Amino acid sequence: MDEPQRGFNDYSDEFRDQAILTYNAFAPAVLTRVRPEAMRRSENARLMLLRESLIYRSDAIAWHTSLISRLQRGASAQMESMFGRDPNAPGDIARISAREQQFAFDDVIFNAISLFDYVGNTVAFSLYGEPHQKAKWTRVEHYARDPIFEKKATGGTRISESGLGSTIHRNHVTLYARLMEYRSELLHYHTAPAGGEVSTQLQRNDSGSFDASTKLGITAPEPFSKWCVVPGYKDRPNKLPIELAGAWVCEQTQNGAIAILKELERELRREAGRDPDGTDRLVQML
Repeated sequence: MDEPQRGFNDYSDEFRDQAILTYNAFAPAVLTRVRPEAMRRSENARLMLLRESLIYRSDAIAWHTSLISRLQRGASAQMESMFGRDPNAPGDIARISAREQQFAFDDVIFNAISLFDYVGNTVAFSLYGEPHQKAKWTRVEHYARDPIFEKKATGGTRISESGLGSTIHRNHVTLYARLMEYRSELLHYHTAPAGGEVSTQLQRNDSGSFDASTKLGITAPEPFSKWCVVPGYKDRPNKLPIELAGAWVCEQTQNGAIAILKELERELRREAGRDPDGTDRLVQML
């Protein structure tokens, strides 16, 4: 992974579409449940709020990820403009940019974890109603891998015995639990700094002399790579650019959350007596 594979707005737009599709599948499913009309309206309002919260948190991940890229470009341009004028400038710029990019990277991590909590809340509420509207990711993940626990807590096994269960558990093991371990180190032990280095490159020009330029490299905190392995950097975690680390977290989080919401949509459509993968799925605000 040498550079972000897709634009960050692409991830936000795809997530937004799936959040809307999942919400739109909720109302027909609720109509099949024995509910007073007032309760149905209340539940629809609650899920609309969850939908908007999901989209907000997804956008926050994408925005902070793109902020890292903007900070990198800005610092690089500043360094180029100062090259040869102040011998202390490159080191000062690298140090300041490393801290600023790490501020943004930490926010990517925190927002990614929060998004999974929102997803867990949405799954539990959509399938089991208001008594479970405050269920968070860890509880829903427990439902996903333990049908006995889910049955005792909710009266059903709609998560553990559907595609939701395996999708939730897979994302828990491969991403959420790893992000939580890194977050715990940040919050409870110490903050390992991002790395910063400046290299000078020489290139022969047409006249036979050399042109010099500088290159700024900001690397992700090493503890991140202890828990999360970014392709291409398993054997050299201390070389992982923080920009790519942020892009990787953004990509993995958005893809995982989209997959879970899609399985939830399928389960709700099945409950409403519709084809889970029918062609009548429309991305429109209802």
